[in-house]
Amino acid sequence: MKQGKCPKCNSQDVYSNCNLRYKTGAYNSNTIPLTFFRTAGLDNYICTACGYTESYVTDAAALERIKDMWEKTEHNQ
Repeated sequence: MKQGKCPKCNSQDVYSNCNLRYKTGAYNSNTIPLTFFRTAGLDNYICTACGYTESYVTDAAALERIKDMWEKTEHNQ
C-alpha cells in the first residue's frame, strides 16, 4: 500500500493520511492507546476501489513503548 498499489485488488486508487498534521480525532480516533494520556498516531492507507485498509505506527518511541507494554504474538505454523 505504501507504494500506491492495493495488495488485495491490485488497484492504484490508494490514498493516505500521512501528510495530515494531526492524526487524532474525536475520542482519540485514529490512534493506538499507550497510556491514559498518551497515544500513537496512525498513518492509514485506504484503497478506494475495494476498501482494504492498512495502518502503521511510524513514531519510533511509540513502537518501543508498544514492545514494552504489549504481548508479543507467537508465529504458529
